[in-house]
Amino acid sequence: MRPAYRPQAIRCPRDRGKSNGIPDIAQADRLGHTLPGISGVYSHTTPAMIEQIVDALQRRWTTALDQALNHTGP
Repeated sequence: MRPAYRPQAIRCPRDRGKSNGIPDIAQADRLGHTLPGISGVYSHTTPAMIEQIVDALQRRWTTALDQALNHTGP
């Protein structure tokens, strides 16, 4: 196991979204969750937020693929 490896990161992809600047409401919506309290009632996901998620996932996929093909790691 890698020293920097955190098994809980697999279960909690929301932590990774914060580093991409993705709003909490967009992450929760994508995962099928709702935010607690008033922010869950009055917040909604916009098309721009969805595009931001898609772009972040595409970058993550491209980076992982490049690393796999070049046999490099983080």
